[in-house]
Amino acid sequence: MSTTRSLSTLVLAAALLAAWPTLSAQARPTPVPPNDASTPRKDSPSKSPRGAADRATKEAARERAKWNLKLDKADRAECDKGLNFAAPAIPESCERLAGAPASMQDLRGKVVVLQTFNAKTAAGMNALKKSADALQAAHLSEVVFIGVQIPEGADIAQKLLERANIKTPCILDASGEFCNALGAFKAPVNFVIDRQGDMKYAGLTPDGLVGLSKELLAKAYEDTVPSTDRPKVTESAPDFPTFNNRFEGAADLRGKEGPAFKVDQWWNGQPDPTNKLIVIDFWATWCPPCRAAIPHMNDLAKAYPNDVCCVGVTNESSAAFDKGVLKENLGKSKFAYAVALAPGQEMYNFFSVRSIPHAVIISSDGMVRWQGHPMELDDNAVSQLITANRLLVAKTSLSSPAATGRWKQKAAT
Repeated sequence: MSTTRSLSTLVLAAALLAAWPTLSAQARPTPVPPNDASTPRKDSPSKSPRGAADRATKEAARERAKWNLKLDKADRAECDKGLNFAAPAIPESCERLAGAPASMQDLRGKVVVLQTFNAKTAAGMNALKKSADALQAAHLSEVVFIGVQIPEGADIAQKLLERANIKTPCILDASGEFCNALGAFKAPVNFVIDRQGDMKYAGLTPDGLVGLSKELLAKAYEDTVPSTDRPKVTESAPDFPTFNNRFEGAADLRGKEGPAFKVDQWWNGQPDPTNKLIVIDFWATWCPPCRAAIPHMNDLAKAYPNDVCCVGVTNESSAAFDKGVLKENLGKSKFAYAVALAPGQEMYNFFSVRSIPHAVIISSDGMVRWQGHPMELDDNAVSQLITANRLLVAKTSLSSPAATGRWKQKAAT
C-alpha cells in the first residue's frame, strides 16, 4: 500500500512551427528581401544559426515526447523510480519459458527490453507482440527481448502463449515480486536496460523502444564498470507514534499487519492510496452516528489530500445501500472521499468489527497504526502519523527502485 517523468509536451506554437516547412510552395507567402541587403533578416535560418538550432532542438524534443506511453500517474511514478539504477534481480520464484535468462547478470553487456503483459487479455498480448515486432522490423536483433507475465493470469499464461504460438522468452511472475521491484502493475509497460545493467527508460511506445534501443546499442560496454546500485539506507525505520485510546466493538490490531484491501464495489470512484495513510471508516447508511461522522471525514480528506486516503466501507448490499442513500439524502456530492461496498465482509471480519462507526489507519507499509471512533481522530494524531509515513516513504523510495508492493496490496481487489 505504499509507495512510487514524462517528457514535457511543447506548446502549440512549436507544433505550428514544425508544420510550417511542409506547406506547399504555392501556399507560402513570397519572402520580401530587406531594403538593405547588408542587413541580415532576423528570421533568416542562414543568418541565425542559433535560431535554427533552437528550432531543431524543439522539434527533436517534440518527437521524443511522442515516445512515451500515456500511463496512469501512479504507474508512471512507480516505473520511473528505478531509472538510472541497476535492474532488479529476477526472483527464483519466477518461472522461465523459452530460454528466458536465469539472472540479469547473465545479460551484462547487452541491451535488454523487459515487456510486461497479461496473456489473459487482448491488450496484454498485443503489447507483447507490438514491442517484439517493432524491434524485429528495425532489425535490432542485438536487443534481448523478454516478456514478463504479471501475476494476474500467470497460472494459465504458458498454455495461452503456446496456443498463440508465441515463442518469446518469458518470465512468469506469479508472486508479483519481480513486478513490484520493477514498478510495474496491471498496465503493459516496458523497461529498457543498458549494457551496464542499469534501467534507463520505462513506458515507451514501439517507436520509442526502437529509437532509444538504438541509442543504447551505440554505446560501448565497459566490463569494468558495474551497474549503479541504489544507495543503501542505514538508518532505522521511522518511529510511528503509538496510541492507547480505548475503544470497543472491534479487535485491537494496532502495531500489527493489516488486511489485503478488498471491496466488492466502488460507489463514487476508486482512490489511489499510493504512499498515503489509509483511513478506513466502517459505517452504514442506517447508522446515525456514522452519518454524523461524515463531515469530520470530509474535513480530514480535504485537509490532507496528498498524505491521506480516506475510504468509507459499508457491508450493506447494493440494494440496501441504494435505499439508504435515497432515504437519508446521501448523494455523492456529500462525500469528499471514496465510498465502497463490501457485503463480503472480509475486512469487517479481519478487524472483528461488531459496532460502527469504527475507523482504522494503516500506514504505507501495511501496518495498523490507529483505531477508534472516527470523531476521536484529531489533527494532532493525524499530523504525527503523516510525519512518520512521509519518512517511511522517503526511505523506501531510496532503498529500492519500487517497493510499494502494489501487487500484495491490490491483487485481491
